[in-house]
Amino acid sequence: MIYHVTITGRDRRHLAALAKLRLVVNDFREDKHGAVIDAYVRSEKIAYIKRKGYDVKQLERVDAHDRSRQKEGRKALARRVKQG
Repeated sequence: MIYHVTITGRDRRHLAALAKLRLVVNDFREDKHGAVIDAYVRSEKIAYIKRKGYDVKQLERVDAHDRSRQKEGRKALARRVKQG
């Protein structure tokens, strides 16, 4: 299962260590709590990220309906490109 999460680290360098996990990062910002990213993460990786000292807040679960909507959007885009 895939989740939309917010991950908070101490600073940019701390978050850069997550690059090896190949997260899909949506947004990056820095606030008074540290560096924060919004990302899409597989459920198996959430526990690992927490063990490494990051604060992880689950925002929503991405389900099959969302995936099917993405496929519909890609098909519509392909049709528009083909038509010119």
